[in-house]
Amino acid sequence: MSYYRFCIIFISMVGLLVAGCQSSSPLLRKQARDALHDGQLDVAYERLDRAVSQKPTDSKAIYLLGKVLLERGQPLDAQYALEKALALNPDGPETPQILDDLAEAIFRQDKYDLLAARLQDATKQYGKTKDFRRQGDYLARMGDVDGAVLAYRKAARFAKDDPSANLALADLYESIGDRQRALEQLYLAYQVEPGNPRINHRLRTYGLIPGPTMNISHP
Repeated sequence: MSYYRFCIIFISMVGLLVAGCQSSSPLLRKQARDALHDGQLDVAYERLDRAVSQKPTDSKAIYLLGKVLLERGQPLDAQYALEKALALNPDGPETPQILDDLAEAIFRQDKYDLLAARLQDATKQYGKTKDFRRQGDYLARMGDVDGAVLAYRKAARFAKDDPSANLALADLYESIGDRQRALEQLYLAYQVEPGNPRINHRLRTYGLIPGPTMNISHP
């Protein structure tokens, strides 16, 4: 074989290899993430559509596709994609984000009964603080105050070193005008993280000076 012919074959093989790498699913996902970050939803959709066409079981690409569809104002299509991603990989590192986006997709369709059921299923299947926080957030948005309170209390019980559930409860109580209970939750949040500037600022709005002698009996 002549040297010239060898070079042509070698260059052709390299070109095919590069082309294959350029269209691989991981690379398409990365390009889609970058496009999504830049707000280029159509580009992100095209890359993810190609990735899923190449590998229909790519749960990461399907999840990102659901995210893009949600951003494009297509909550029903997003729901289907996110449900498929969750079914393919129910215990992956992206699972909490999939559940967050799936809840939002269902909420935007006003399917409140379905959403309540899915939120409850997530707390039973995973039972993590984030699952109860998510449940509380959406129950509050749907107007189910009692259900949201219960979910937030469970979240606070499971995360004794994280004041976010107590702060969410304080927000909820403030939204319905119950300042005494809101203050009680701020005090509990303060006990969890006394140095948190956000908590201390909110306590000061109630006329209290954060410290070991703080009295919350009269907000």
